[in-house]
Amino acid sequence: MSPSALYAIAVCHHRGLGRKKDLKKAVSYYRRAAEKGDKRAQNNLGYCLATGAGVAQNAQEAVQWFIRASHQS
Repeated sequence: MSPSALYAIAVCHHRGLGRKKDLKKAVSYYRRAAEKGDKRAQNNLGYCLATGAGVAQNAQEAVQWFIRASHQS
């Protein structure tokens, strides 16, 4: 599945669009898209990690994802 498709699914889970809101599933899809290089997913995954939304709070990992996202063109 493409990074853009994974990101779109993550957003649907995150916002509850067309399905029940599920932050854990959103984080899972954000991570898959982020690992494939999607900068929006990298940023949103960083946010989830920084705030503890759907995942254990982890500031160090959040910063790493924010940095990766900032290096995308």
